[in-house]
Amino acid sequence: MLWVLVEFVVFLSAALLAVLVILKDPRDLKSYGLLFTVVLLGVGIARRAVALNISKSQNEYAARLAGFIDRGNELRSRKGENPLPIKEHNQWVEDMENYLRKVGKPDRVTRLSDFSGMTFFSDGSERSKFENSIDGRVRRLHEFLGEANV
Repeated sequence: MLWVLVEFVVFLSAALLAVLVILKDPRDLKSYGLLFTVVLLGVGIARRAVALNISKSQNEYAARLAGFIDRGNELRSRKGENPLPIKEHNQWVEDMENYLRKVGKPDRVTRLSDFSGMTFFSDGSERSKFENSIDGRVRRLHEFLGEANV
């Protein structure tokens, strides 16, 4: 981020210099060309700063989804426990939904619990339902990662 600050200072200095040159001789067309070039430099700096910010937020989003996937896999490994860790499962789902709402992705909150298009194998037991619930959500999280363009 330091380089953006340095570029911004250079931009401001160049803009001030261009304005001073124009004020010295307003009829010199070269001065206006200099000012136009400086403005283009400023636009380039702004675009880089925005791109950096978008990239950073995408990486944070992807890291958070990966963390949820890890938690889901850890929960899946506990399917043999008696009783099943239902409270932990429900907290995991609630944490994911809250995060997706917080980052402005309410459509993904809905899709997170919608397992349409997925095939599960089950014997109808609570253990199978528990595992399928985790499996479906982990699959959706992988889809969300793919859609994030990271």
